[in-house]
Amino acid sequence: MTRQFWMDQLVYVPRAIFLAVVMIFISPYVQRWRDKRAIARGQKKTKKVNDHYSRVIGYALDPHGLTQYLVLLGILAIGSGSTMTVGMVWLIVVTLAGTGSAAIPNNYLSLYWYGMGFFIWLIGVVPWFRLTSQAAELWLHVQSFDKYVASVPTEFRNLELEAKAREKLQSISGNTVPPQLPR
Repeated sequence: MTRQFWMDQLVYVPRAIFLAVVMIFISPYVQRWRDKRAIARGQKKTKKVNDHYSRVIGYALDPHGLTQYLVLLGILAIGSGSTMTVGMVWLIVVTLAGTGSAAIPNNYLSLYWYGMGFFIWLIGVVPWFRLTSQAAELWLHVQSFDKYVASVPTEFRNLELEAKAREKLQSISGNTVPPQLPR
């Protein structure tokens, strides 16, 4: 073993011991922070499930309200779709203008125009996917009400409202929906 090895050990070993001691004192604080974060995340997820359940029950009891809500989401999706269309047209025009002409002489400028077209398209596509998935999820949960209600944890369920919603859905569709027992 060389002298440099022992000199390195004199530097590294005390540093490792110091870091180990610091970690022993810090780890309870970090663990408490992680526990609080996990509790907050669980509460947020619980609130989200409860809100969605109450929204599905409300729209099952009020089908006209569901229709109005879906029409509103459709109008918003059309607006997002038009923004997507503007972005795509922008990209097509920039592509055609850059082929065989000196309309966009600077290469960096053409990248700017492509980026602007993509950014406009992205501004439209993100809300469009969010709106359409939200509408489809809510509509499917109302249409397959019993399957959805069976998937909800029992501590969130309100059996009286579920029975009223089933009666309302039966009166609208004319089908008989067998009642689901809570799990």
